[in-house]
Amino acid sequence: MGCYEELLAYPEIAAVYISVPNGLHGEWAIKSLQAGKHVLLEKPFTSNGLEARRVFEEAERCGKIVVEAFHRQFHPAAHVVKSLIASGKFGDIKRTFARTTIPKGTIPGSDIRWRCSLGGEVSTATFEEHNKDKRVDSALWADLLFDLQGGKTVDSKIYMDMNQPNLAVVIPRAWELPSIEIECEKATIYFYNHMMPHLFHYISIYDKVTKHTTYQKYYNYGPKCDPHWSTYRYQLETFVYKVRGREPKH
Repeated sequence: MGCYEELLAYPEIAAVYISVPNGLHGEWAIKSLQAGKHVLLEKPFTSNGLEARRVFEEAERCGKIVVEAFHRQFHPAAHVVKSLIASGKFGDIKRTFARTTIPKGTIPGSDIRWRCSLGGEVSTATFEEHNKDKRVDSALWADLLFDLQGGKTVDSKIYMDMNQPNLAVVIPRAWELPSIEIECEKATIYFYNHMMPHLFHYISIYDKVTKHTTYQKYYNYGPKCDPHWSTYRYQLETFVYKVRGREPKH
């Protein structure tokens, strides 16, 4: 196979994984769907909302599955956090804070993710420019306000840093690993290391009534799980189930 078009022309291929530069995600997702392929599309899904809508519309028109490869959401620990909130036992969400940091040097300066022409950038937040291309953000702080039914709101804060300084140059700041804090009316839920929970994570629940904190870990949650599976394995299992017309069992 000499090019992507030739690959898409093969009738034996039922699904494709797209990991081209960010700015090309939408284009190749649509081409793949039109070629009759199911699509596992690397994050970010597309460069903007309009393009994302076009991909979804094309998937619906073609009767094919398209899934964003946001691997961490498929891990059992992520399902547990979601179920805790959905249960309603802790009341409505009041605020959230999400932190995602990557130690300096993890992504080489030559990586295409630093190239603005291949992906675009965030423009509605406070940001820190990358030292080699001022059009690219290496860090950002954002405040969002979501309106809920009944006049309630949720205040959400986001902090992302892809160039996090290390201690003494070489030691990552482990206490700043990716985390999500969700404050509800009756409890505060904290999910530590949401990015790679298969390596290590914990979920803490602080009960505002009893003032007691419990800690939980979930590597095996659901009827079809394996504590040795990575987030990527769970993601692939989910995609295969959807392609085969079945609901995932995990």
